[in-house]
Amino acid sequence: MKVKIDDIHVKERLRAQPGDLSVLKESIKQVGLIQPLIINEKNELLCGHRRLLACKELNWDEVEAVVLEVNEDRVKQLELEYHENIARQNLSSHELEQFKKKKEELLRAKKQTGFWHWLTKLWNWLRGLFSTKKITFE
Repeated sequence: MKVKIDDIHVKERLRAQPGDLSVLKESIKQVGLIQPLIINEKNELLCGHRRLLACKELNWDEVEAVVLEVNEDRVKQLELEYHENIARQNLSSHELEQFKKKKEELLRAKKQTGFWHWLTKLWNWLRGLFSTKKITFE
């Protein structure tokens, strides 16, 4: 569900410093918010503080959020924040290279299936159809 950013309340967080948000902001600009924020019944942020900050810096008015009923269970809220932050794993340098290579391949394939690709195929087909070449067999 969509929630106004100004309606989300941020309580004390485990992570003292959010760090550099530039990469996250660029990601959100390119593909949108992939993971929604998690809030409780009172619109208190449970998970997604860095995403919330990035969206604020991008001047978004609202974000996608999931409401999780925790019934004011502070231990459960703390564990949600903890597990979201420890379970993440960055890509290795090899995986990053594989991503770049695969993206380039897909972009090349996409260009080949575009308008100009089909126009070239049509042109070659027409040329072949009206060709005056004679085939001889020896």
